[in-house]
Amino acid sequence: MGFVDSDLVRRLFSTDEIAQVEANVPLKRLTSYQETSSFVVMLASDTASFVTGQTIPFDGGRVMR
Repeated sequence: MGFVDSDLVRRLFSTDEIAQVEANVPLKRLTSYQETSSFVVMLASDTASFVTGQTIPFDGGRVMR
């Protein structure tokens, strides 16, 4: 699971903590609400109708580390 770039995250975590999270993500950034919702919509669409019983990491590549 990755962090969503949001006001809540920016209130709960310091700039240094967020930078540390970003440094540990191969894409070097947080995800956005738009990016996350687009992924969910795709999974709920006919595009993914043949996908069953899968775990799909949505973490900017952190699972690869």
